[in-house]
Amino acid sequence: MSLAMIEELFEVAEMRGYQPQFAQNVFQMCTGKDAKGHYQFSDIARINDMQHTDWSWSALFADYDNDGLKDMFISNGIPTDITNNDYIQFKSQLLKKNLDSTTTKKMLLEYLAGLEDMSFHNYFFRNEGGILFQISLISGSIQSHRAAMERPMPIWTWTVIWI
Repeated sequence: MSLAMIEELFEVAEMRGYQPQFAQNVFQMCTGKDAKGHYQFSDIARINDMQHTDWSWSALFADYDNDGLKDMFISNGIPTDITNNDYIQFKSQLLKKNLDSTTTKKMLLEYLAGLEDMSFHNYFFRNEGGILFQISLISGSIQSHRAAMERPMPIWTWTVIWI
């Protein structure tokens, strides 16, 4: 089931024979060409325990530990869950009032400030060579995604703990 799916829609889909869907990451590795010259790929996310990294947005490859191999950083979370049904309903009702844009913006920002912070841990995966990566934890200077969005921090201020 999709995280954004409403329970009633899920039940209707289930009654119509659809199976639940569960989001997960994939990490595709090119395994070469087949006999017809088409490229083939294999998903290696489960080999490296990368398939479930919370609310992932992107992966950034770079040599973070200066060993000559490209490691992976996966960013997660959002400052505020704007898919929250209460927020969607509030915004819809507010827009129907035809208020001036300054008042509308102020009211929306006040409402958003009260919503739950959807911060999740970011992930580092250290390249061990070949197709193997080692999961790592982050500690240190990132307090939350909201703080990072308001005051971006360079990556070199983070402390990475290799497990």
